Amino acid sequence: MSLGGSSSAVEDAAVDAAVELGVNFVVSAGNSNTDACSQSPASASQCVTVMASDSSDKFAIFSNYGTCAHIIAPVSDQPLSDGHPQAIASIAGSEDNIYMARRRN
Repeated sequence: MSLGGSSSAVEDAAVDAAVELGVNFVVSAGNSNTDACSQSPASASQCVTVMASDSSDKFAIFSNYGTCAHIIAPVSDQPLSDGHPQAIASIAGSEDNIYMARRRN
């Protein structure tokens, strides 16, 4: 999920409740160079929150950070190409599904 906004107890509770029911969420930490704990849904306690790295595998200067963020992934400056089998989808949590769907077609 790539949503972002100021912290919302309601939004975080909805994400946490969905995870408790078996729906996993991988969310963006955000792109404001601030504490991810001040953003929703990045601050939800049950989701996996992803910070951004750049094409040199360095922390992206715009990425949010902090104790609510769990992993870092290369999401900045990655080319998208529908025709190339190595295309990188920049939608957190969907990359494998998109890749497998393209392989089947």
